[in-house]
Amino acid sequence: MALKRKVYWAAAVVCVAAAIVVLVGGWIGCERGVHPDQVADKYTLSQFDLPPPEAVSFHTRDGLRLAGWFLPGSNGATVVLVHGRGGSRTRMLPHADYLHRGGFSVLLFDLRYRGESEGEEATLGAKEVWDVEAAVRYIATRPDVDPERIGVQGGSLGAVSAILAAAETPEIKGVVAEIPFKDLPSAISHSFKHHVGLPRFPFAPVSKFICELRLWVDLDAVAPSKAIGKISPRPVFLIDDLEDDLFPSDSVEVLYKAAREPKVLWQIAAAHGKGWETAPEEYERRVLAFWRQTFGLPQAQPSNISANEPVQTQKRP
Repeated sequence: MALKRKVYWAAAVVCVAAAIVVLVGGWIGCERGVHPDQVADKYTLSQFDLPPPEAVSFHTRDGLRLAGWFLPGSNGATVVLVHGRGGSRTRMLPHADYLHRGGFSVLLFDLRYRGESEGEEATLGAKEVWDVEAAVRYIATRPDVDPERIGVQGGSLGAVSAILAAAETPEIKGVVAEIPFKDLPSAISHSFKHHVGLPRFPFAPVSKFICELRLWVDLDAVAPSKAIGKISPRPVFLIDDLEDDLFPSDSVEVLYKAAREPKVLWQIAAAHGKGWETAPEEYERRVLAFWRQTFGLPQAQPSNISANEPVQTQKRP
């Protein structure tokens, strides 16, 4: 009887210890999500032939002040650039450079918690969509911007936020989205070991649950695959980095199937978010052609890109 009691106690201790380990691991995972590493600036303004930008700020629906730069263009259309999970607006400087050279006005800004923007934590896309919405609403009020010609372009989490915002914000007339995930739960599970260094099971589901309690949001609602169909008849250009290993491999293809016309898909042999670095000239040509077509601007050169036909360069292995 005494032996049986000892076995029960030992089992109870093991179960409690295991539960504590899982909870601690889940908390660490959530902490990494809401406080992503502030990656050192890879690009600076001095690396590009851009005019001095105008420092701007605007407020989100929950009262956060976001900081950004505005670069006035010459063709009357504006593109809002949205960076990814880590880093800040400077990550989007290469895109600001070729867009501005192409005549577009450009707004770059820091998402909540990042860069010079306010916010005590990131929200894994749940409220970053409010940041994009605020940026678009701000830019639409400027006297030097045509409110009927505003588009949004982003990468990774920035692409997700662009899609979610466009689905609910009619002022957004088009979207360029490089390597967005299809839904947050699958993205958390797939990238958990990369970001946290722990196995996805059992830690990823617990981490998601803790983040939902901590942020008081429904992370299941961060699902571009359910939102992207609402963007039509405004065009969407999806860029699939085929060598990405952070998100499920079918993410962009699922989004492309869920999107309605007009839509464009370009698949490129690049790592996560590295499309421009892999093939800068082709990347710039395709994106500029898409935006010119979206806003009814003359093409700088003949283009085989149509907002009504998918464009694929390579099949995923």
